[in-house]
Amino acid sequence: MQKIILTIIFITITLIGAGFNYIPNNTASKNHITTSHTGMTFGNKLSSGRIIIISPHAGNHYNISSSANISWRFAMGHVAQKCVSIKLYTQGGTYTRLIKNKTCSQSFKWQIPHDLTGKKYKIKIATIDGKIIKYSQNFFIDTPDLQVKKSDINIIPTHPNMGENIKINIDVHNIGLAPADKSDAKIEIYKPDNTIALSKTESIGSIRQNSKSKITLYMTLDDKYSGKYKLKINLNAKNKIPESNKHNNKITYYFLVKSLPNLVVCVDNGKRPRPFKKATIRAYVLNIGKKTSSPCKLVFSVRDDYYPNYHKYERSIPSIRPRGVYSSAHIRYKWAEMSNKKKYFYVTVDPTNSVKEVNDNDNRASGFYYLTRPGGKHGAKNQVSCSWFGPAPVQKSTVGIK
Repeated sequence: MQKIILTIIFITITLIGAGFNYIPNNTASKNHITTSHTGMTFGNKLSSGRIIIISPHAGNHYNISSSANISWRFAMGHVAQKCVSIKLYTQGGTYTRLIKNKTCSQSFKWQIPHDLTGKKYKIKIATIDGKIIKYSQNFFIDTPDLQVKKSDINIIPTHPNMGENIKINIDVHNIGLAPADKSDAKIEIYKPDNTIALSKTESIGSIRQNSKSKITLYMTLDDKYSGKYKLKINLNAKNKIPESNKHNNKITYYFLVKSLPNLVVCVDNGKRPRPFKKATIRAYVLNIGKKTSSPCKLVFSVRDDYYPNYHKYERSIPSIRPRGVYSSAHIRYKWAEMSNKKKYFYVTVDPTNSVKEVNDNDNRASGFYYLTRPGGKHGAKNQVSCSWFGPAPVQKSTVGIK
């Protein structure tokens, strides 16, 4: 009897010394023995926290579309529980997606999807039977963030004239925490009447974190429109890459296009002269632009059959207001030869391009005479022409502007 009592006392002391507590059947569905030192639980009903997550660590940063190594191990006594599932949750505990339905290797290389936005996440690792569960600490999935500001737009020249060629430079920044893959930008330019002047999609190359890429495009401004033009930019228009913030992808920028004069010239050679008389060549200089022109020169060039070169006669033209006409410039010329050949002449306004214009290619008009032989008919009209709309009736050269 004494041996039995001593044996019971010895076993009790041993269990107490080892830190084991016995839980009776009436306090749990099955027997549990829990170590007070290690917190391990034995039995069929296993509590959470017996999986040790090695990675990811708290505060780790991973780039979108990159890979992350998820690794874990079981605490002592749970080696038999090998296979687990892995799920992704937001920082607040909202389920996001399944990472792996089943894996038994205690590590998994996760390819981070490209459609996740930059925020804090955590993973949940659970045994297949759901009896052991462990959440990781919060970690970050970083995404790029494309941005364009008004200061990133440079138009050359800064104050262009109507009809002028311009160059547009646009700096695109990646202010996100991850590199940005190739994307695109939709660019539109509107005239002052809100009609489209340019619409195109430009490619954007890969941009490293805290770096930028440049877009350059060229266009010729309309020679009929001056005033405020509107430039609209939309980065990543086709959503090719994920971003942490898409509200800074669009911008509207205005730039002013200056008006210019546009000088054109019409010639009226009047009636055929009488034999051996001088012919009158009259020029009408018009400003069809939207700005007053500065004074310039008007040159008459007349060619005679006996002379290989043209005879030139210069006249001064004063400033001409927009939609104005100056019509007092003329010369009188007598050809040396009286033949039925056409006698050509040219009239050029501003031949040295001293006046900045919308279009310098419409500054010259030409005409010709059929001379009258002695005894021939005179007084018939010859040719009238204008430099910008070709042959025209006489009233077009004098009125010609509404």
